[in-house]
Amino acid sequence: MKDLIILEQPQDNEFLEWNEEAGKYQLKLAYVKTLRDVMPYRSDRMAQQRIKQTSLRVYNYIVNHSASANRPVIDFLLNKTDNGRKFLKEALTAQIEADMEYGYNDLMVRPALNSAANSILNRDEIRLNAISLETEEIINDSVGYFGFNLCILFPFDWSLFDLARKYED
Repeated sequence: MKDLIILEQPQDNEFLEWNEEAGKYQLKLAYVKTLRDVMPYRSDRMAQQRIKQTSLRVYNYIVNHSASANRPVIDFLLNKTDNGRKFLKEALTAQIEADMEYGYNDLMVRPALNSAANSILNRDEIRLNAISLETEEIINDSVGYFGFNLCILFPFDWSLFDLARKYED
């Protein structure tokens, strides 16, 4: 495990802000506006909504691709370590850039139709297309931020659970 810089409480920085209601970090609107010359969203309100949806999608992807018992450790690592903030900044930026470039991927929001087969896409196909390839690569390379991959299908070492419990609210 890499040396973790632990934060007593989630903290905003120049790129991320803590959403108390959702219990997750999300990108700051001012930062998102610097990513492109022309914003593809009609209003700041719509951009803020996309930012929240992107944050939720990335957090859910990470949790859904790990053992369910790991959730408290993942929440701790993402929300209460500086390593987690750096990791989230990269993953969330990659996803919002993909959404701005290619359009918001709403396969997780509405039923995705497979017009060739005249049916709804398989649930696994929808999940595969939930995030951009670049975001997926960043998530799969979480070992560079934490010293191990967050998306593993077996429980983390118990020492991580003890560490997470120590910093519970």
